Amino acid sequence: MAQLRRYGYVVANAFRATNPEYAVHGGNVPALRSFGELAIEMDVRPSWRVDPFVNDYATVAIRQNSDTGQNHFSHPADRTPMDKSVAIHGSAPMPGEAFALRSAVRRMGSPLNGTSSKREIDRILSGAGRTKGVTALVELAKPMTAEQIRNKGYITFTNALFAPATDRATVYWDSRITMFCQGCSGNSHALTEEFRSWVSTLSPDDDSTLRQFGLSYDRLIESSNTGKIYGYIEAESNPILLRELLKKSHVKTMYVIGVTKNCELDEDGRTCHPFLWPKSTQLNGLSYSKLDNE
Repeated sequence: MAQLRRYGYVVANAFRATNPEYAVHGGNVPALRSFGELAIEMDVRPSWRVDPFVNDYATVAIRQNSDTGQNHFSHPADRTPMDKSVAIHGSAPMPGEAFALRSAVRRMGSPLNGTSSKREIDRILSGAGRTKGVTALVELAKPMTAEQIRNKGYITFTNALFAPATDRATVYWDSRITMFCQGCSGNSHALTEEFRSWVSTLSPDDDSTLRQFGLSYDRLIESSNTGKIYGYIEAESNPILLRELLKKSHVKTMYVIGVTKNCELDEDGRTCHPFLWPKSTQLNGLSYSKLDNE
């Protein structure tokens, strides 16, 4: 069981690190598993679902072929290898915001163009006004530690891109607790330490498995040691605050992932009561009132 548990720590978090568009919410050992087979199942869903009325959790298995050492995705009750997206979504397409987030992550590090210029992003945020929540990927002008970002005082973040997706996979982490993370407490202020806690459980022997997810042991060690963050995701945030954040010199740009109505749900979780963002909001201890989009 210890070997199976460690397999989960490696592959589930390798999935987590390379797929910021998905969130791992739970996990277990698949019911269909032969003696000695390394296999886990994960409960996943799109990370930032802009439609609160859609329940799109999916359970997907990751299995290792004992002969080749290759890992593949499958349905928990079927060993047949499947494409990752098909295993998660079945025959349905990837949700729009998950696709938008994946595309935005891949654009990080690229030169700004018309659609990613600060002027264009500000226009989109201004149009959201006080009635919408905006989910956006914030790209920093240069990589910074979590402490340096927090010292800027602009909006608390609960996730981080520790390496961009250039010619390789991204290296991402969030503050969610999962059964596959030793040392994770779900504390956003311990984000870097929890990422390092996972990396510390790895060894050079895991390199071949990590490479199947687009990672490498050396690259993870480097990202862990430097602890530098290239960007993070703001989920369903106040566009007034995002506009102020966009003006700051340490922010290169933002990529808008989704815009949704502000909703306060009834206890039944079905009825949406619209609400407005306040006219006066605090940012870095300073009061911003009567902004031009109010």
